[in-house]
Amino acid sequence: MRQSLSPSLQPLSLFCGLSCTVTQAHHYRRGLGEARRALEVAESMRPDKGICDFSALGVLQLLTAIPDQELVNRFMKETLGPLFAANRKHPALLIDTLEAILQENGNVIKAAERLGIHRNTLNQRLQRIERQSDHRVNDQQWRLNVSVALLIWRMSHAKQQEFL
Repeated sequence: MRQSLSPSLQPLSLFCGLSCTVTQAHHYRRGLGEARRALEVAESMRPDKGICDFSALGVLQLLTAIPDQELVNRFMKETLGPLFAANRKHPALLIDTLEAILQENGNVIKAAERLGIHRNTLNQRLQRIERQSDHRVNDQQWRLNVSVALLIWRMSHAKQQEFL
């Protein structure tokens, strides 16, 4: 359905949020809430297919259920803020670097390839990340926090905004 509608909607985009299967009337409210949260994620993260299934959201199920979004944004800013350099040509360079190293499970060679840089350049950036964040990149708790903060950052439109 989405493929058949997309050409006629240009330049607009079509997004869809799906809930789990609902078979009883008293579960419709929950299903509608799940579909709405999945739609919000689809609109903010813009998946290739434009469809977001609530059951596949993982930790995003929890993040989208937090009513105080200022709390969520503050967590993101406190976690990633020290790595954001507003006065630079590429203000999110260290954040992008950290995201690549997390996506490659700490493999420096693969992360460098993903970023299109030399491995020594990546090591220098990782040292800057550790200095500026005051955390070791191999600290599991901090990596978890950063992973969640990166999800929030991708969901929000913070990439176009400054952190502070």
